[in-house]
Amino acid sequence: MKLRALSRDTGGALILFAATDLVFTALNLQIFGTSHSSGSLRPLTTVLPKIAQLAIAGAALGALASSPSRHLNWEFLTASMGFTILVDLDHVPVVLGMQQPIRPSHSILFLMIAVFVIQLLTRKRHLSALATSAFLSHLALDKPLFPLIAPLSPTLFEYGIDVQVGLAALSAGLALLSGLMIAEKRNN
Repeated sequence: MKLRALSRDTGGALILFAATDLVFTALNLQIFGTSHSSGSLRPLTTVLPKIAQLAIAGAALGALASSPSRHLNWEFLTASMGFTILVDLDHVPVVLGMQQPIRPSHSILFLMIAVFVIQLLTRKRHLSALATSAFLSHLALDKPLFPLIAPLSPTLFEYGIDVQVGLAALSAGLALLSGLMIAEKRNN
């Protein structure tokens, strides 16, 4: 596999996803302040394995998205790893010494807005599908306790292993769909 620069669309989609995450986190801080905050800065010994876990999951999604074209697609691999890890940018406040809002980017509203922004500005359905896939994969791997409609409500939603498995399966399906979109486009 030859390493090369990311396309403008993929790089742009990752930047848009990250920017949306940071804006969403700031919005939650403004709305809820520290009244619905949790967490403190974790030791690096717990953070690095989590990043590695998310990167591996993202790489698996990228490989799955690449499978319809029968070659490993650098864009899919990088985008899926990036999206999967970038969901946790909502931890930036705690790194800056502030109280951490309770996982604002682990919200369905965040996903809807991030995907809308990516689709609007890149017009690439496969990147929107891959961002959704990565987000669902992240939720499947993370502690199953999220404010699913933040910033409308900080109420936490908890689910079990059955939902985590369903999220993982849906994530895999969307990654494959993302790859099929590109393979179909190339075949036409």
